[in-house]
Amino acid sequence: MHGYPGATFKRLTEAIEAGLFVHYNPQVVICQIGSNDCDKYSFDEAAFRTDMNTFIYACLSRGVSVVFMFVMKRSGPWYCTPDEHTVRREIVNKIMKSIALENHFVHYFKSTYVYRTEYEARDGIHFTEEGYRAFLVALRKSVSWFINKVSK
Repeated sequence: MHGYPGATFKRLTEAIEAGLFVHYNPQVVICQIGSNDCDKYSFDEAAFRTDMNTFIYACLSRGVSVVFMFVMKRSGPWYCTPDEHTVRREIVNKIMKSIALENHFVHYFKSTYVYRTEYEARDGIHFTEEGYRAFLVALRKSVSWFINKVSK
């Protein structure tokens, strides 16, 4: 599955319950929420936490582990100031990381060494094809490690 313009955590949960879990039986769900949750005109940390917990429950209640990918910095466009976006991104990443530390079946993937400005697509939000390939190599290693961990 992949997101669609303006997709947030809440819409992602609705989509996986209606599609992914109906048609497939995954062992792990890899979730890259992007930055739409950080771009809302009025960022709501409590609502984000609630939506994230709903997503986690939707997965774990079916025996599906979760890998959260950190929200990366970006160069634009902005629906808030760059500083506001940075603060919100750090809050969101901190929430995901703290939940992963508390739950054996949730993993937080942060691979800052993969990010390079030349991997940013022209829109300032997405990766170039080369960037996605580089990111996938690091993600694959991390997910393999995580699957081995939860299988024990």
